[in-house]
Amino acid sequence: MSRQINNTQLIMDTGRSWDDWFKLLDAIDGRKQSLRQLANHLSDQYHIRWPVAEQVALGYRLQTQSSTTTDTL
Repeated sequence: MSRQINNTQLIMDTGRSWDDWFKLLDAIDGRKQSLRQLANHLSDQYHIRWPVAEQVALGYRLQTQSSTTTDTL
């Protein structure tokens, strides 16, 4: 996976900022979900491209410092 995308690029790709995505993922109790579950949710519910969904999921996980035993994409 490539390095984390910056906020400006994320807004261009998704229409939302990192803060927006973190709030949405917090609202679905994202800390308890695996990276794959988070990326699937983002891709399925918000129709963002898979590579971007992976980046958002990973960025969220790094920000929240949470991990699970199933943390793989």
